[in-house]
Amino acid sequence: MHRLRQRFVLWGGQVVLWGVLAGVWGGMAWAGETLPVLEVGPDFSSTRLAPYLEMLPDSGSPEHPLSLADILRLPPARFKPNGPQDPNYGYNNQDHWHRMSLRVLEGAPSHLMLVMEDPAVNSYEIFLVENGKLRQAWEGGNHFPFSQRALPYRLATYEIPLSPGKSVELYILLHPYLGLGPFALYSPTAHSQHTAEENMLIGFFFGGLGMIWLYNFFLWLSLRDKIYLFYLLQLMAWTFIALMIYYLPPQYVWPESAWMNWAGFGLAFTFSGIFVPLFARKLLETKRVAPKLDRVIMVAQYAVLIPLLSGMITHPMYPYLFFSGLALFNNFLLFVAGVVCWQRGVFAAKYYVWGWVALMLGIYLYIMRALGVLPNNLFTHNGLQFGALVEMAVLSFALADRFNRMRQEKEEALLQALEHEKTSVFRLKENEELQAAKNLAEAAREKAESATALKDKFVSLVAHDIRSPFSSILVMAQTLEEKTDPPLPPEQKEMASAIQSRGRQLLRMIEDLLNMNRIQTGKIVPQMDRVELWPLVEEVFLLKALAQDKGVAMVNNIPQDFHVWADRQLTFEVLQNLVSNAIKFCAAGQTITVEVPKGEKRRVAVTDNGKGVDPLLLPNLFDPTVKTTSPGTAGERGTGMGLPLCHEIMAAMGGKISVESQRGKGSTFTLEFPAEKK
Repeated sequence: MHRLRQRFVLWGGQVVLWGVLAGVWGGMAWAGETLPVLEVGPDFSSTRLAPYLEMLPDSGSPEHPLSLADILRLPPARFKPNGPQDPNYGYNNQDHWHRMSLRVLEGAPSHLMLVMEDPAVNSYEIFLVENGKLRQAWEGGNHFPFSQRALPYRLATYEIPLSPGKSVELYILLHPYLGLGPFALYSPTAHSQHTAEENMLIGFFFGGLGMIWLYNFFLWLSLRDKIYLFYLLQLMAWTFIALMIYYLPPQYVWPESAWMNWAGFGLAFTFSGIFVPLFARKLLETKRVAPKLDRVIMVAQYAVLIPLLSGMITHPMYPYLFFSGLALFNNFLLFVAGVVCWQRGVFAAKYYVWGWVALMLGIYLYIMRALGVLPNNLFTHNGLQFGALVEMAVLSFALADRFNRMRQEKEEALLQALEHEKTSVFRLKENEELQAAKNLAEAAREKAESATALKDKFVSLVAHDIRSPFSSILVMAQTLEEKTDPPLPPEQKEMASAIQSRGRQLLRMIEDLLNMNRIQTGKIVPQMDRVELWPLVEEVFLLKALAQDKGVAMVNNIPQDFHVWADRQLTFEVLQNLVSNAIKFCAAGQTITVEVPKGEKRRVAVTDNGKGVDPLLLPNLFDPTVKTTSPGTAGERGTGMGLPLCHEIMAAMGGKISVESQRGKGSTFTLEFPAEKK
């Protein structure tokens, strides 16, 4: 797209440059040549006046311009050849005289038709001179109402009488403002044919605009989309400009008003300056896609009111100069907006860019012709009309594509709605089934909760009722072993000792069950606080007598200023369980270490280099429903409830417990405590 813009700018610049060079070259080629005399014979059909004209700027003052008598007294050398192009002085404030010679041959028509082919020219005068004397004079231009014309043609037409065998001179005076002089001479027959061709061209142009207008009008009636209304307003603005260029409203609408001839052009340019950007902003969605550019376009859109209002108090030339400059700027601005919106994903922008390229080319040709930069010919004279017609057709395609897209979107939306309706019916049935399943699940959950509550109550009652008798049994077994008189035989004494050992193990399991049940039922609520961990580990190490009996070393590597957020008593319970387990699975010469892993602030590890845990038991080590207990290095027996209890305690405090173990190399249990709450 960037290369396309570069090529377009370079191509446009080359067109203007070659046009200027061609004009300069043509002027140089004609300078110094003797002007040919136009011979009018029986076969004369038509010709443009430009190659036969000589030009002389009026050297008089604005208050006292040169008269025809002054011009006739001037030496012929004062006039310079006009060149092959039609006189074109752009917007100026100086009179320009032109003259040409005609030699009337025998058999020539009795008169010729002199046509001023641009109706926008402000004012001019025509003088027919024969033998140095004024034979007839005419005046015309936009400065006069249409009703004052001698011949009621759309283009100002003057009947030039001829006398066979005589020579005459035509003097044309172009007054200030729009200094354009595309004059042509026609024989009566050629003029009739040319007028018919012009009318056919006009009919073709407005017929095309009319079809485009009706097509989009019915689209607007059926869709009621504002964009079609804005397009119709733009189309009406372009139609108004075309009507004024072809000078139809002065001929048919206000033939008695000269003031409306100028006001009509001003209104046409103002309407186009407002409605063209309005449609562009809507089609390109600049407010959404490029908001800053949209604001610039909106300011330029209403800037066209300035020349319209200033034209009421200033010379008409100045508003039209402003109109021309603003039109060039606005056209370039809207083209840039089209390219930007195309690049940002607005689908209709590509139609707009190509249509605007055609219109811009026509507008530039027309304005450059009016400013005198380019010559007056078929393409520059009708450039605006041709460009507008192509642009309107391309934009109609854009709107038609928009219509097809809207219809496609509606069909897709309808299909989606039908699919949604089917899905809704299916989901309704599915929801009914789901609700029934939820009701069953809720009933099952309530039943399970009731059973769990009953189980918890049963465990609590049974454990509590069993603990007291077991305590009595242990006391009696100890009494039998130590205080009977006479002492028991060795066999019976060993049995009493075994009763005490197994009883203490069972009592420990009962305590673990009770503690786990209290935590699960919420009867034990952790009292969270900052706990200094080094002294707590030292309390746990009071079990070192058991470790010393097995020859196991215990090391407290916890920093003395290290603390965690926990319940002190429950943390003691967890550490005691883990250290007791480690002693159980260590042999003589092995070590148990309690430490803080490097870089950690909330983790504590209990590590041993004992025999490790069976890999098959690791996944279920904290599950109270799976038996994971195994004998220690000295044949010690466990309850299998210690590690599940540690897991429940850590979870109740908001922490975690994890294990890593290798068979024959030892185990590491890691406690992760929650973050401290301020």
